[in-house]
Amino acid sequence: MTSGALRKLDQRFAPSASWADAGDVLARADALSVARRDDGRVECTARFAGVRAVGCADGPDLRVALARAFVRARFGDAVDIPPEKPHQVRGGKIEPYDAGEPIPQHGDASATGNAGDIRSVPRM
Repeated sequence: MTSGALRKLDQRFAPSASWADAGDVLARADALSVARRDDGRVECTARFAGVRAVGCADGPDLRVALARAFVRARFGDAVDIPPEKPHQVRGGKIEPYDAGEPIPQHGDASATGNAGDIRSVPRM
């Protein structure tokens, strides 16, 4: 996170509700245009690093408009609602798992070497 803050593992990333999270989205913007309409809604047009498409969206405030512009640029006009329960994504499909079950593993992620071996690059 660009804010440098720590997050609880069960806390959702919510850029439309928190400026700490919205700052992470804003940090990815290469170009940004914001305008407040007469009805009070905010329009946001943005280009983000690593994303070819430009996102254009509106919302009741800047955080919501910015988050919607990022989602539209990155994922397109239609996205699925994120699941509320713990899950994993495997092969592009969401697979839920119940609380209390071991966290799903994918592949062999076993450690190699000795317990205290960090395997860092030697300093010169």
